Amino acid sequence: LAPPPPVTWIANDKASFDELVARVLGRDVLVETRIARDMKDIAANLRAVASRYGRVGLKRTRCASAMGHAVFASSEVRSERDAARVVQEFLRRTEWPEGEEVLAVAWLDTDLSPSTQLWIPPVGRGEPRLDGIYEQILTGEEKVFVGSRPSTLPDAVNEALGGCALLIGAALQELGYVGRCSFDHLVTGDLEGDFEVLFTECNGRWGGTSTPMSLLERLVRGPRPAYRAQDVVHPSLIGAALPELLARVGDASFDVDSGQGRFIFYNVGPLAGHGKLDVISIGVDQSDAERGMLEILPKLLGL
Repeated sequence: LAPPPPVTWIANDKASFDELVARVLGRDVLVETRIARDMKDIAANLRAVASRYGRVGLKRTRCASAMGHAVFASSEVRSERDAARVVQEFLRRTEWPEGEEVLAVAWLDTDLSPSTQLWIPPVGRGEPRLDGIYEQILTGEEKVFVGSRPSTLPDAVNEALGGCALLIGAALQELGYVGRCSFDHLVTGDLEGDFEVLFTECNGRWGGTSTPMSLLERLVRGPRPAYRAQDVVHPSLIGAALPELLARVGDASFDVDSGQGRFIFYNVGPLAGHGKLDVISIGVDQSDAERGMLEILPKLLGL
């Protein structure tokens, strides 16, 4: 089950999704964004946003995992010359096709970028379903996605995230979208008081959070347990074979029949060339799941 290409484009194109959210919920639920199609206007937009925020970003409209992002201190792009230079380099690096829209955005100071996971049935077959809210694990200046865990945010924040996500999911459903869909957000302010929930982009596809979430539903009896799903990358794993890693982990690998063990390995193809695979660490609670990923697994694998 998958959405038709035209509505898939709307969901995955950051400029089109920005317009959709603005039409449904208003611009107050979006990070400040300016969109242009030529180099001069992109640079002018970057300078305009930099006049209001400490950091700014450039985003290509259809790149995943921050590969189409660049982040700058506003002081780096306030002059016309400097803005033109960084925009030109960004467009060259990302192989920009001339005339395609580019977003200049405010880069807010928060480490909270939760993901809302939805399933959208065809029109007339039920309302969009919120399958979970997850904290994304991000690294580096561009906040590259490396994993996720079930949300530990306050209930009020989760309710706000879920409520606005379902409204946008309903709009996509009316446009003909069906299947798996997720939204990336930012949360700013006081989590126990005056906070703000903002949309940043949509993933109109299966992805790095929805895949382990649904995999667990099929492997574990009962409700999804506390877990952390994450990329594991290490030079010593380059060329390693999966049976070798399973031997190292032993009884700590999850057994579907008995329900014992804590580690599930998937997406192991990159082991050969990059020493990378994906791992789910299950725990009796979130703290235990975190300890499994960050402490127990590296010891078992000898990293």
